[in-house]
Amino acid sequence: GPIMRGVGGIPVNRRERTNFVDQVAAAFNERKRMILAITPEGTRSKVEYWKSGFYHIALKANVPIVMATIDYARKFITCGDMVVATGDMEADMDKIRAFYAGSTARHPEREGPIRFRPSETAAVNEDDVADVTAAEPAALSPDTTSTPEAGEKAQA
Repeated sequence: GPIMRGVGGIPVNRRERTNFVDQVAAAFNERKRMILAITPEGTRSKVEYWKSGFYHIALKANVPIVMATIDYARKFITCGDMVVATGDMEADMDKIRAFYAGSTARHPEREGPIRFRPSETAAVNEDDVADVTAAEPAALSPDTTSTPEAGEKAQA
C-alpha cells in the first residue's frame, strides 16, 4: 500500500480488471528515470506460458526490455542485451529465448517454455506498433542500475 507507493512502487490490484499496461506506460512517460523489474512467469510454479504484460508495457512505453538471469549451475548472474519490442512478438521472443538458452534455473523442474499464449501473440495493438516505429527507444543511463553493463557477467 502506502509504503510501496512511497518508494515508487506501482500497485497491482489483481481483484479488479484494470489496464495496468497503460498505467505503467504512463508512469514511464511521467518520470525522468524509472526501472521496472518483472518476472514474466508471474509465479514460482511451472507455467506453460509467460505473461505478456512486460512486453506490452515495453511496446507502449517505448522502453527496452533488459534481460537478466541467474545461472545456478555456473554461479553467474548475467545482465544481457536489450530487446526493443517491435510488435512482432514471435521474432522478439526468439531473441529473448536465445538469451536464456543454456542458463540453468535454481529449480529446473519448475522451468516452463519461454512463450506467450498463441492468442496473445495475435493481440498486439497496431497503434502501439506505429508508436514504436515513430520514435527511438528510451536509453538506459548507466547510473540507473547497480548491475553489470549489458552482456557482462558477475560472479555470484
